[in-house]
Amino acid sequence: MTGDLYAADYTAPTPSNLDTAITNMGTAYTTANGEACPAANNEGTTALNGQTLAPGVYCWTSDLAITGSFTLSGSSSGVWVFQVPGTLTVSSGVIVTLSGGATYNNVFWVVGGQTTIGTTASFKGIILDYTSIAMQTGATLTGRALAQAAVTLDANTITAP
Repeated sequence: MTGDLYAADYTAPTPSNLDTAITNMGTAYTTANGEACPAANNEGTTALNGQTLAPGVYCWTSDLAITGSFTLSGSSSGVWVFQVPGTLTVSSGVIVTLSGGATYNNVFWVVGGQTTIGTTASFKGIILDYTSIAMQTGATLTGRALAQAAVTLDANTITAP
């Protein structure tokens, strides 16, 4: 473990700080989930495999299973919001590529069910999960993993430059 790790049973002010962080995460989740989804970006049940997506709000009607790599292309001021009311499953080996100046801190994954990032996947963005996040062995995340219940890691690298 390199970096900071916090738990509710640490000495004060850690428990209070965690409560604040959870409240702030809930606010961010509600705000991002409330963004209007244009009809053209209502993906229904479509996966992102092989696509190149411009900045915008994208939404699904239930679960999202990503089984192939894809690209987010836009400037450093571009913002992507992905609204997934069900589970988000990212298959092993999937790579999310940022191009054209796109940055991880402008990519938001708003997930109602559990998020699972498969082994050796390279994921990008800030995951705001209403339940839990599980990163399988060797998966990497450039961004943040924020969940209301738990974030489970197994030999993972999370980088928030």
